[in-house]
Amino acid sequence: MHLAFCAVAEVIYLRRVNQNTIVVTGIGTVNPIGLSAEETWSALLAARSGISKITRFDASAFTTQYAGQIEGFDPAKFLTPKEARKMDRLVWYALAACDEAWNQSGLGNHSFDALRCGVSWASGNGGIESIDHALLEYAEQKDRPRFSPFFQSKALPDSASGWIAARYRLQGPNQLSVAACASSNAAIFTALLYLQAGICDAMLVGGSDAPITPSVLGGFGAMKALTTNPDMHAASRPFAASRDGFVAGEGAGALVLETYAHAVKRNAPILAVLSGCGNANDAYHPTAAEEQGSGTFYSVGMALQMAGLKPEDIDLINPHATSTPNGDLAEYNGLYRVFGGTLANIPMAATKAMTGHLLGAAGALEAVCCIMSLQKQHLPSGRNIFELEPSIAERGINLCEKSRSAEIRHALSHSAGFGGHNATVVFSRT
Repeated sequence: MHLAFCAVAEVIYLRRVNQNTIVVTGIGTVNPIGLSAEETWSALLAARSGISKITRFDASAFTTQYAGQIEGFDPAKFLTPKEARKMDRLVWYALAACDEAWNQSGLGNHSFDALRCGVSWASGNGGIESIDHALLEYAEQKDRPRFSPFFQSKALPDSASGWIAARYRLQGPNQLSVAACASSNAAIFTALLYLQAGICDAMLVGGSDAPITPSVLGGFGAMKALTTNPDMHAASRPFAASRDGFVAGEGAGALVLETYAHAVKRNAPILAVLSGCGNANDAYHPTAAEEQGSGTFYSVGMALQMAGLKPEDIDLINPHATSTPNGDLAEYNGLYRVFGGTLANIPMAATKAMTGHLLGAAGALEAVCCIMSLQKQHLPSGRNIFELEPSIAERGINLCEKSRSAEIRHALSHSAGFGGHNATVVFSRT
């Protein structure tokens, strides 16, 4: 593979930090197909759709009236009513996912240095539901404007990362990555660097978004990024010739990352190794991806370089695959530039066909899916596999159709977003 895009200094740096192994000791998620990692996995095996009619607000006048909306979620199960009122919905989702990951890791059962444990979180929209509600109320009562004293803190993009730190008493570095729909993978990369630099021993990492709101769906609809397919369960159709846009979704994914030494010292469960990350920008257009997939090419190549892997070492790819006309083809072109003819042989799990697109939280959820595949040594089912884009069909693609057992040593997940953002993560079997 051609890696001319890596400067000599960067290559030397990546080789040096790759000596420090970073492992995953806990995972958690809430999303449209499951309120836990195991529930999500069961749904993926069954190819269950999480898409439903929007009930969060009256969407009857909107072009797209369905989304990946979470059903059956009750914040009262882990928050007091007073706490819940102070948080935007995306924080509820973040804390639920983090609780699951934290409990699985067992980190809370051991003494740890709080100053060496941090948070690297992501969100594409922040507390957008709180913003929508406040502005709609203001529009109705302009003569007597009233805002909640919690409005500003609920609306802040970094509200989730602050609540996460407080809940688990993590006093180390705390940061939020905002890179549109590549935000979660960017946050994972940032955490990797903190851990490999020796600044932290452990970090709670992931992303959350709750964008099922009038402004977000209205905005995406106006720019024709959302599908208008009348069949909501077949609307998100990755790499298909008939794809016409994405289906929005909501939720969160969380990982506990630790240095190998820290995890082994406390006999923690090691679920996977975070073996490589990449981050690049195609520097092309505010909303459209560069057609030849240069951002994907650079980001995926960087992740493989850091992991010390060749393209043929990858056994599973979770692509961004939002089902937008421009995005899917650009991503495929970038992947093909990296993998060449071998791409047609690598199983590709396009899970957004079931979950919808969680925007800034998408990468975190898909990281959880990859780790589950590594743990189970199993491929998920696929959904909505229609006649392919001709140029993709000509070169070949191996979309997962039926769930089956498989040897999976290394799984790669790629995310892309408006602004040219591309971010990639590679997880490896222990």
